[in-house]
Amino acid sequence: MIYTRHNLKYCMASIGELFFQWRDEQAGEGFRPISLSLAGPASEPIYSAVMVKYDPPFRSRSFHGITKDQLRATIDEMAALERPLFPYLIAATGSGSNVTYGASFREMAVKPFTKLNMFPNAFRDECTAQREAGRIPLWIDSFGAPDDVRYCAVWGANPGPIAWNLDAVNDVNPHFQERFNAMGSIGARSELLAMTPSGGIAQMFVDSRLKHGWSSEADMSGDRFGKALDEQKTAGFFPIRIATNVANNAVRYSAVFAKSDEILPRVFRVRGPEPIGLNAANRTKAAKIDEWMETYVRAHNFRGAAVAVVEGTRLVYAKGYTFAEAEPHYADIEPTTLFRMASVSKTFTALAVWKALSETDWSRNSAMQDILKLRKTDGTAPGGDFGAITVRHLLESNSGVNQGTVRDNTVYPTAEDPNGATQPLTMDDIRHAIADAPMTGAPGAQRANGKQDTKYGRTDYILLGLVAAAIAGRSSFTSALRHWLLEPLGMTRTRGSRSRIEDRSSDEAIQHSPTLETRVSAVHDDRRLIPIAYGYDNYEVYGGAGGLSSAVVDVARLGAMLNCRLGNPLFSMSVLDDLISDAVAATTNGGTHDGAHGWHGFDSATDDAGTVTLGKGGGLSAVGAGMWGKTGVRFIAIARNGEKVEGAPEAWNTEIFDLADKVDWGSGDLFPHFGMPTIGFQASGPVPVQPAGPILRPK
Repeated sequence: MIYTRHNLKYCMASIGELFFQWRDEQAGEGFRPISLSLAGPASEPIYSAVMVKYDPPFRSRSFHGITKDQLRATIDEMAALERPLFPYLIAATGSGSNVTYGASFREMAVKPFTKLNMFPNAFRDECTAQREAGRIPLWIDSFGAPDDVRYCAVWGANPGPIAWNLDAVNDVNPHFQERFNAMGSIGARSELLAMTPSGGIAQMFVDSRLKHGWSSEADMSGDRFGKALDEQKTAGFFPIRIATNVANNAVRYSAVFAKSDEILPRVFRVRGPEPIGLNAANRTKAAKIDEWMETYVRAHNFRGAAVAVVEGTRLVYAKGYTFAEAEPHYADIEPTTLFRMASVSKTFTALAVWKALSETDWSRNSAMQDILKLRKTDGTAPGGDFGAITVRHLLESNSGVNQGTVRDNTVYPTAEDPNGATQPLTMDDIRHAIADAPMTGAPGAQRANGKQDTKYGRTDYILLGLVAAAIAGRSSFTSALRHWLLEPLGMTRTRGSRSRIEDRSSDEAIQHSPTLETRVSAVHDDRRLIPIAYGYDNYEVYGGAGGLSSAVVDVARLGAMLNCRLGNPLFSMSVLDDLISDAVAATTNGGTHDGAHGWHGFDSATDDAGTVTLGKGGGLSAVGAGMWGKTGVRFIAIARNGEKVEGAPEAWNTEIFDLADKVDWGSGDLFPHFGMPTIGFQASGPVPVQPAGPILRPK
């Protein structure tokens, strides 16, 4: 509904009978409350409200100037009606022990959950519990005293589901403005707000979009609020939320303004070329992948995802999936859209290092320090077993270095002590930090059962990225990656991830946290609040362990290369066989104790009669990516711009693999469609048929 002066009415700072008279007059005209705020003493509350006229009006009852016990009794009484009414607005004023409430009730399909008197930590905890229960705040308010802030709230069903965040329970500047800016940068908007007795703002942000936009302003004097109302009215906007507080005997106001209540619907759509040369029956079978992905995307509430399927060495399927507002409000995801890869970066890194070793005199048994020559902060070389670490130890995640060093020096000091760490760190800082950190074990150490003492190689793969750069004589890992891997394979859609949202390019997906979390930045000098996906992690120093962004068509290219037995553009067959054999042996020798995984760029490599299953997943805040497949058969690449929901379908790898298995993909190849040549042996005459069966490796 578009708001006008005929269908929206508001009342500011009205006392007692005057407010009740106004409320009843508007209700008689068919108006219903959508905003309620109480301020001032419990004995004489000051009311501010917004009422809207819907066609038809919904059933509603309102009660004001009541105690907590009276409100609880009213909630029970309304719920016991033949057609029950439930609270959707609850506001309060007064102290924690002497409080006056106002409430409005309406019909709802599902009974809401209410709490009437919470301390700040209890309010935060309840928000977490209610989110996990699938609810969303319908209304919040704050009361009490500056040194004793209290909250009341109503949570209702969230079938959307709409992502929401209420970290801002008592924000003051600069955090108030920083959080507001952070939420706006990822498309979130202010839905609910309340002013706290201590002069702060409690505010809920949601990721749904209003069709005609919105604006807000906080902590206004009466004069400023009057001017804001005139300014907004000129632009066609009206107040839809009004929050109040009394400070220095004067009413202060905060408000959200909008032109309408129309929410832009989220629409599922698919982008990407159709497979080449399929008949009608096989096109129908291939379309089952899109159907499965729609179910998957909706179940996990992803705004975007992409999938690519490689059959042998050919790219046979590549699609982008968007479940968001239609363009231009939200850009379509394409098969070429870049997503953060997180730990899938390790696959790129391991392959680049194998390429570097295959073209130089360095080997897997070369000492890492012979290549990197790392120094501690004081300029000395690390002692002990540090010099015994080999490239193989890094590839197989059993170097004995502290795998938490990088994150311990970026994320955690920033989060725990925003002013106690120099950020953002550079790669030189990381080099020193790794060299400074005590070893956690001996390189290549074994457990009592004879298995390798593997620790998932986070720091190991940062070091491998440095190894690739040092051997290439390049200044950065991404430059070395282009030299060793991307250029030989003709890949143009892979680059270093960009931590700050202001550095994001239009060809990158926006990464969405399902809880719209904010954190202290590890990549801004002023330690501002940022969306958790854009600054909590310092991707620029994660390098070979998690610092890449890529498109699924590039990730799929890696799978095609692993399947290529004739004219492989990256490896000779002996090197490829060694790579796969070493990954299988390391998986077997490393075991799965304590969640250990990560061998030669893969989470695991298992051999079944010559067909090797390889997989790698990656996930960080608002990030999900993966590659999985069987050598000589097919590989699947996936990327998502959100995090998985517990209990929703997850088996994208085997599910899509099995759907693809039902399709006769013919001889088409989509790699040229994306500017990459068909991979493998090419000739002017007939192209030799590549083996479709398992890779045969020397024993």
